[in-house]
Amino acid sequence: MCGIFGYLNYNHTRSRKEIINTLINGLKRLEYRGYDSAGMAFDADEPISEKNPQIKIIRQPGRVKELESKILNDCGINFNKNISTHFSIAHTRWATHGKPNVINSHPQSSDPENAFVVVHNGIISNCNDIKKYLVSKKHKLIRLTEVIRKDLKPIR
Repeated sequence: MCGIFGYLNYNHTRSRKEIINTLINGLKRLEYRGYDSAGMAFDADEPISEKNPQIKIIRQPGRVKELESKILNDCGINFNKNISTHFSIAHTRWATHGKPNVINSHPQSSDPENAFVVVHNGIISNCNDIKKYLVSKKHKLIRLTEVIRKDLKPIR
């Protein structure tokens, strides 16, 4: 069981601080669904290009307050930046498979450029079938969530 929270803001200016606070408050309300780790993904301050925004992913083992502390103290985020349109997603994890660590925390990314970001709730029942398919296509896989993000990236 995990908690998933998304926040879409369209054509209504919000500061990065307001966005982060909304995500943190959403996670705090969902923490009962997972308290082993927490994370979030949102538009970064500097886009890769005009058509390709960079996505910032922050993950932390432990409770939401530990993620909040990391964001406020360690991530170099411009909290004063105003954003008129964006989407972000946040996740709390109850570790049913895999240790509660940064690698197993969500959101997970498709590649180093974060072209596709995913969170999920629970166990993927057809994971082995998907994994066999991806391996047959020469994908190198390490974790369960990699099966999901590699499989779904082409549909974006």
